[in-house]
Amino acid sequence: MKKLTQFKSSKNCSETFTKSVFHISKRGKNNMENAQLKEGYVLDFCTKRPVDIRKPEEVVRQQYEKTLFEDFNYDCEMMDIEVPIQRGEKNSKKNKDERADIVVYKTKDKTKRSQNEDILGITETKRPTRKEGVKQLMSYMTASSALWGVWTNGDEIEYLYKNPETGEIKRDYIFQIPKKGETIETIGHISKNKLKPVKNLKPIFKRILTTLYSNTNISRKEKLGSEMIRLIFCKIMDEKFNPNAIPEFRILPDENPEAVKKRIDVLFKEVRDELSDDGVFDISEKITLDAKSICYVVGELQSFSLLKSEKDVIGEAFETFAESKLVGDKGEFFTPREVVKTAIKIINPQPKETILDPACGSGGFLIYSLEHIWREMDEDKRYKGASNLDSLKREVAEKYFYGIDKEIDLVKIAKAYMSIIGDGRSKIVQENTLHTFEDYQPKPKELFVNVDGKPKQFDCVITNPPFGTKIPVLKDDSKYYDLGHVWKMEDNKWIKTDKEKDTAPQELFIERCLQFLKDGGKLGIILPETYFHSPSTKYVLDYMKRKNNFIAIVDL
Repeated sequence: MKKLTQFKSSKNCSETFTKSVFHISKRGKNNMENAQLKEGYVLDFCTKRPVDIRKPEEVVRQQYEKTLFEDFNYDCEMMDIEVPIQRGEKNSKKNKDERADIVVYKTKDKTKRSQNEDILGITETKRPTRKEGVKQLMSYMTASSALWGVWTNGDEIEYLYKNPETGEIKRDYIFQIPKKGETIETIGHISKNKLKPVKNLKPIFKRILTTLYSNTNISRKEKLGSEMIRLIFCKIMDEKFNPNAIPEFRILPDENPEAVKKRIDVLFKEVRDELSDDGVFDISEKITLDAKSICYVVGELQSFSLLKSEKDVIGEAFETFAESKLVGDKGEFFTPREVVKTAIKIINPQPKETILDPACGSGGFLIYSLEHIWREMDEDKRYKGASNLDSLKREVAEKYFYGIDKEIDLVKIAKAYMSIIGDGRSKIVQENTLHTFEDYQPKPKELFVNVDGKPKQFDCVITNPPFGTKIPVLKDDSKYYDLGHVWKMEDNKWIKTDKEKDTAPQELFIERCLQFLKDGGKLGIILPETYFHSPSTKYVLDYMKRKNNFIAIVDL
């Protein structure tokens, strides 16, 4: 008997940013926590003072305070908001104190807050639609001891540097700020083994996408997505080898952009040569971004380790670039990571079980299934303590994991994602899963079709198929499926008729997934909830229940 696990879908499972800021703030110990906040107010991430989160610029400020704390290691006690900066003569009416949005001090000692001695850096935040403010930031830096400045509206970012000898403020001199304990001079000189994970890459990648779209030599977002995939591969490749060395994926203060581009081109040649045989890149592919844009991307990423960062964070970042081309209009929605984890926990895949995602997207289900199995191996007495455990884990990734997606960019992302943690990329291929098996391309046919033309079968099939009535599979193609026909009720039984119909893709995916599933195997699939209560789709529910057992239905 086949077993079916069913998950119903929801497109908006995440908390709002406002709620997340409030929850984060409650971790502090300030007495303000127990006070009643006015409607629309939350506690500031660092100072725990009430701030009006209804203002778009406040959302930007809260996010960047969190970035300074989590990714650059600046203690909350080193930061303050709305700091008066005296410009010009103290008693002049024309030079009233203006307030810097975020100030980072050199120490946590609150008795050392001199504008002219103790300020390390200043951040000016604006609402997403605002572009001005850089000159204002420059004046704050001139009037203080700040050596670096950050201007951001959430979608874009710029870094400023002040020469401590001359006081000159320079743009396009640094492409990142130093972390706590580092200096401007050490940017780009930290060995790869000392790079730290980043807590949240998605805001960084969104800024990169927005900035490049506005300023680069490439005007189409989907092409920018492909360029970013290439650069991410370069970063990963650089981290994988010679851990004690200084990264090649770096930009030094005031470095010639062409020198940076030259290093990145060399890295990408290594990436391309290694992966071209596997279909990730063509042997003739090149990075076409201009040198200045490459410098911007390198500057944003060079201080962090992608390999050490949480895998779901990296997946979200990859998806940021895919979204510009792939999400929504083709019925493809990336699955929230908590939903993926829940599905994997219920399916509970085991070592040496074959795993297939026939709509794998960026590889989330495959990644979490692999990590789940690796944890099982760590605890299994057959594997625990084995001297060759690492090679056994790699063998699992290479031998038992399969993926299909019709979008080549997503296939590349999934391959990249799998290569980061275990190299299960060789069995991820581009194909329209719903095509007849006879029409599969040679590589997918080799992996998924037996010599008799019937599908190969797997222990676990886990997927979130594309769905939507606006993207039906036309009857000329859906006629090969039972669910591609009209069904009618006769004698209290659903009967398939000979009449073919245009069919929503998720219905055909149900049938295709069951075809791929072994007897005794498990299927986890995300579907719209209409299939469990709508009279018009009762035949689909009846089809799913035939010869299958439901393990669980999770309603989100």
